[in-house]
Amino acid sequence: MGRLKAFCGRFWVQVGAVCLVAVLAVAARQLLLPAHGPRAQISPFFSLVHFHFDWYTFVPPLVFAAFMLPLRWALRRPPAAKFFYLALAFFAFTTTVNMAGGGPIKVLPGALWQYAFDAQKLYAQGNFLRDYHLHVAGMHWHTTVHPPGVFLYFYPLLKLFGNVWIPVALVNALLAGAGVAFVYKAAELVYGGDAGDAPAALYVTTPSLILYGSTVDAVLCALGAAVLFLLALYLSRGRLVHAVLTGLALAAGTFAAYQFGFIWVLVVVWSLLYVLYRRKKEPGDDAPAAGKVLPAGRVAALGAAAAATFALFFAAIYVVSGFNVITEFQYQQRASELYFGAGDNVVYWIKRLFFGAPAYATKHRSYLMWVPGNVVAFFALLGPPTTVLFLRNLWGELKTKTVRRLSLVSLAAAVSFVLVNLSGLTLAETERVWLFMAPWFLLGAGYYLKVKESRFFYPALLFNLALSFAFVIFFYHVK
Repeated sequence: MGRLKAFCGRFWVQVGAVCLVAVLAVAARQLLLPAHGPRAQISPFFSLVHFHFDWYTFVPPLVFAAFMLPLRWALRRPPAAKFFYLALAFFAFTTTVNMAGGGPIKVLPGALWQYAFDAQKLYAQGNFLRDYHLHVAGMHWHTTVHPPGVFLYFYPLLKLFGNVWIPVALVNALLAGAGVAFVYKAAELVYGGDAGDAPAALYVTTPSLILYGSTVDAVLCALGAAVLFLLALYLSRGRLVHAVLTGLALAAGTFAAYQFGFIWVLVVVWSLLYVLYRRKKEPGDDAPAAGKVLPAGRVAALGAAAAATFALFFAAIYVVSGFNVITEFQYQQRASELYFGAGDNVVYWIKRLFFGAPAYATKHRSYLMWVPGNVVAFFALLGPPTTVLFLRNLWGELKTKTVRRLSLVSLAAAVSFVLVNLSGLTLAETERVWLFMAPWFLLGAGYYLKVKESRFFYPALLFNLALSFAFVIFFYHVK
């Protein structure tokens, strides 16, 4: 029994177990769910099994080697140089990996050209934000289930590049890579010292982020990392300006994609854990997270100031343009329920049970399939090594009595993920549309990698890169 426990506790055995679960999930999808049709069940992993190999396929391994060889030297540079190196590496990874799946045109996400095509129509409407849902009626369904913030984001880019949309995708990749700096600085605030190297390196090698690195979802991942940094900044220093900036970043992200608002769950859960976790400062413990402890009232100010800023953002949008976020979200919910399946989220349940709303006839994405499917898809493409490292760090937070109060981020991430998943509000391609959640898990995983399993640093990065490479060979990832 002891030998079995020791065997199962080995790092690579656990990584293999995550891979096995992922393979079984894909096999089950192929056997049990329709793979084709107008409303195909395509995830895990937002893709179709599809073998592809051409001369572009040889490029990513060369880029990976060019990244890994000087990495040790780069991580010894000052932070600014380190951020530049890692962000540039991410840009090279996502562009070459996507080109390996079908040439330069694959750098352009499918959903992006649909948005860009619809944007040309919307901009012709003048103030397209007023009665937004009426303007998008009849356009591509991607437009009907999302808020208009993405079109404001595209506006200067499309004015600059016109109908040449590939540069827009490249700008997305550059902005997504900027999340490296926020992940690095957040890790420093949470864990102290030079804890940012490993989370930042995991960020640029996360398979889902590489595969969808030229999408708006990847840009929102960088913004999600910024929210995480601002939240850690507030909980470590308690300044009101950081709370206001947190609310502003949350509002901007939600204006671009409603699911970005799920970060509110992390804000609430992490703040509650911070207040409830009582630990006195240990002798010799001089890390920033273990020093100054904010009173509960001060932490509550985060929620109040952030919520007020969040509300004022949408109030200002309404005054300027007439965009009513409540009305538009209700419209989006109806459109989403009709497309993704009825009766499978808490909003629909409340409407049906308490307000007597009629049932929708369509139902093609099962809640019982998507709840576990979301977990498998998200964590498999977060990277099996990253997943194991995160779970080990989470276990450490649960069992130890000396964990720093602020470093309960792994527990906060786990609780938040469960709550969001059970809500049923994102029964969709979690490996792409949940990218903004990835930084939540990278902090704990990176810290554990740095402190407890440093010998796996380079193998873990190589494994993630190899998975990204294998994915474009054996899967056609729908964007």
